[in-house]
Amino acid sequence: NLTYFVLERALSDIRLMNEQGYPFGISVNLSPLLLGEPDLVLRVQSLLRRYGIPPHRLTLEITETEKIVDNRRAIAVLTDLRAAGIAISIDDYGTGRSTLEYLRNIPADELKIDQSFVRNMARNPGDRLMVESTIELAHSLGHRVVAEGVEDEESLRILVAARCDLIQGYHIARPMPFSTLACQLLKQEPTKAA
Repeated sequence: NLTYFVLERALSDIRLMNEQGYPFGISVNLSPLLLGEPDLVLRVQSLLRRYGIPPHRLTLEITETEKIVDNRRAIAVLTDLRAAGIAISIDDYGTGRSTLEYLRNIPADELKIDQSFVRNMARNPGDRLMVESTIELAHSLGHRVVAEGVEDEESLRILVAARCDLIQGYHIARPMPFSTLACQLLKQEPTKAA
């Protein structure tokens, strides 16, 4: 299964960074189809133990949330993952048929605002209002917020003022192989892993 392959590779990379003194975490996309597997939680926990990674360092990103919101089994599995200390993120929020019902029913720790809103918010007052109000709503529900698609300084400034928790996009860095990221980070002074 591709998801388990990616997850195992990600956890291996986290372990390498933790061994260098960096408190590194990572997010991995989780197919909604896997939420029907009875051993998903045990398999993820087993991988975390194998690589010596604390569960709070892993975030599983859920896409296609419309397939999950009315699925009791999927909600139960997400609840069990959170109970195990693994963070759950609602990915691409604001697109497709995403609704406030997702925020109410899906047990999540994080909300990722889709880049289609973030990318134009410096020029489009409607997009800016949507992003700022979504951040405020998510925070009031106790969720961390990630803004996708940050490509310029003005967008970054708006997000900082709105107290967005995490930023993702070309303005911060372009996608790169893990080895390149590790080299860049290891040139900096490491901190004690927590």
